This record gives sequence, structure tokens and C-alpha cells, in this order.
Amino acid sequence: MDRLTICFIIQAQKKSLQSYIESDFRPLLVAASPYTPKSFLGYLSAMVGFIVGRKIRLTNWKPGSRIRTLIEAIAFALARSSAEFFAGYQYARNFNCYESFGFDLLPGLKASGFIRYQNTGHISNISIPILTISLFGLTYHTIAATTLNTGDTFVDIDVVAGDVGTDYNLDALAIDTDNGNGDIFSETGEELTFERIFNPFEISGGTEIESEQSRQARWKDFINNLARSTMSGIRSGVKTVAGVVDSYVTENINPYTGDPETGWINIYVSDGTAVVSPAILQAVEDRISGVLGTDELGYRAGGTRLYVSTIAVQAININYELDVLDSSLLTDPQIEALASIAITKYVNRQPNGGDVLLDLVKSAGISAHPDFLRIRLVGLVSDISVPDGSVPKIGGTGGGTITCSLIARIPRP
Repeated sequence: MDRLTICFIIQAQKKSLQSYIESDFRPLLVAASPYTPKSFLGYLSAMVGFIVGRKIRLTNWKPGSRIRTLIEAIAFALARSSAEFFAGYQYARNFNCYESFGFDLLPGLKASGFIRYQNTGHISNISIPILTISLFGLTYHTIAATTLNTGDTFVDIDVVAGDVGTDYNLDALAIDTDNGNGDIFSETGEELTFERIFNPFEISGGTEIESEQSRQARWKDFINNLARSTMSGIRSGVKTVAGVVDSYVTENINPYTGDPETGWINIYVSDGTAVVSPAILQAVEDRISGVLGTDELGYRAGGTRLYVSTIAVQAININYELDVLDSSLLTDPQIEALASIAITKYVNRQPNGGDVLLDLVKSAGISAHPDFLRIRLVGLVSDISVPDGSVPKIGGTGGGTITCSLIARIPRP
């Protein structure tokens, strides 16, 4: 194909594009219709039709011919550009809405859980200050100072990650001073007395910055509750506070006496630990009440009273017996650890008001390893009901315990 022919084809494409603008885009602008991207086949057929209609002496449109290959390349570039513009158009449209209402992406959440501070033989109480745990560049902090009493061999202490992100989610026993996993520091610099510090169960809940899909879902919820002072609107407002993992909102109950009383709005939140950070509680109160002179416009109606506190922890105590294959190579401590970790993971992942179903407790324990055959729950005969405003929990501050009272090794039935 000579240079003159190529220049002619390019000139024809320019005229073709001009005709597209005149015939397609101008009516769209006039009618204010939404932009619709053209496809590869749409561009290709339009260009072929334009050239053929001008009676240009180019007739070989078979696949692989030089003129068809050139036009296909142009059509592909145009279709890709059109698709990219459409994606940018959609993002800009949504972003402008978010920006107008200050609807930013929420930051990620911090992972949380608890560590077990273990010591034996002490003849007086051991005061445990706030601790910092460093694990391969990841930092965790305990929530508050605590005490290991005389006669106790361990105490569970809530911990929270030093930063947001999924990297801070840890499997059970990822922190274990017996294996050299984790450096423990006192916030006050004092010497610590312990035999072992470890996380018996997983530390979880860490997330990255909010996704666009999640923000879009929150936006729809926000738009549907623009009245703001409705219960749905208040629930939507609580969800926008960074660091809130779960929440429960109720009304017309005096939070101090528990008696029915008109005018109260009670909000209970969780950040993944048993003791919510005061900064998060204050942020929730500011968001719902509103702060004069700021962008916090508030959600609650005038004349109502607001109460913000932590979601209650309902301690769940599990005692189980386990039948295991007699050919299993697992030791008893390994068996107990696997089953207890699996059961605790199920219980501690229940949301606000999530009942603990015994069948699922058994299923979690049995599924922990192929060598596990049967599990029996001692002293539990019915599902554990958890009311709204509470979360079930094993371990940590205010949580329950899990005990394996019997491991029986039996042949396969």
C-alpha cells in the first residue's frame, strides 16, 4: 500500500470521526441523554460503511487484508478510548456526589483480639502495665493496665493493632514468647515478670481502606435516609464513623435505669475490643449530635437525649469432650488447640445479637481436623440466646472460657 493511499485512508477516518460527532454526540448533548460508549464492531462497521458509501476504490475487506487490518486497529483504539472515557465519566459522576456531601472513603479497621499473660509461682499480685508487642515489624498495644492475681496462672488482655490493614490479622500462636515470636515492651519501661505471652486464638478484623463498592452501598443507605433523624438514618450515620466495627441503636429506653422513657436515643458500638476507645465514642457522639461551626451537622432530632456506650460482651463458656481416631498422630495439646481455636473463631465472629447455635459449635470443632470423629458439649442442651446490644465472646476482657475436659481415642466406627 503506497503512502498516498494511506494518507487518503487517514483523511477518510478524520471525516468519518467528524460525521460521528455531528450525527451521534450532538443529539446526545441536546437531549441530555447519558453517554453510551461505542463498541469495536460499531466503530468498524461505521468506518467500512463510510468508505464504501464514498465509492472509494477499496474492495478487499476480507480478514487479514491490509485495509481491514488498519481499520480494525483504529476501531480497537477508538473503542478502548470510549470505554475508558465512560469509566472515568461514571467515576467522576459518583465522586462529585460524594464530594458534595463530604462522603469520603472510610479508613481501614485495626485488627483486635487478646493475648494471654502467663505466670506461675508468684506469691503476690503482678501489676501488668500497658504493653507494646513487636512482631516482624507489626506493632500491637494492650488496651489498659491489668493485674495477674495471686493464685491465677494467667490473665487475658485485649490488644489492638498499631495500624489498619489486613497484614495485622494473625493466626493463633503467631505471638508466642516461648518460640521467640514477639518482643514485649512495657509502656513505662519497667521490667516484666512472665513465663509466656501468646495469643491463644486469632487476632482479626483488620481491613484496608474502604472499597468503592462498600462506599456506594453506604451512599445508597445515606440517600434513602436523608431525613437523618429516623432510626435508619441514625444507624446510617453511626456506620460512617471510622473505627466502628459493629453497632446497635435503640430508642425510648432510659440507659441508666432500663425503664421505658420517651426521648432517649441509645447507641452501642464496638471497635472489635471489649473496651471501645474513648476517641471513637466521642466521634460517634459528635457525628450524631452535630457540632456547631463544623461539617458535623448531626442526625438526632431536637429535644432528644443521646447516650453512647460500648456494646456489652456476653461471656460464652464452652466445655466439650472430643472423640479422636486412635491412629491420629496428633498429641492431646495439639488436638485441644485445634478444636478450641475453631470453636472460638465461630463464637467470636458473631455480630451484635448473634445467637450461638450449638450445632454450629459442634460443626466448627469437628471440622478442625479429619481425625476428629465426635464432639459432645457438656452442660449445654440448647442454643445460647444473645440479645441485641450484646456480642458473644470467648476469652479476652469480660469473655468466657473454653475447656476440653476429655479426649477419647477410639477406632473408626
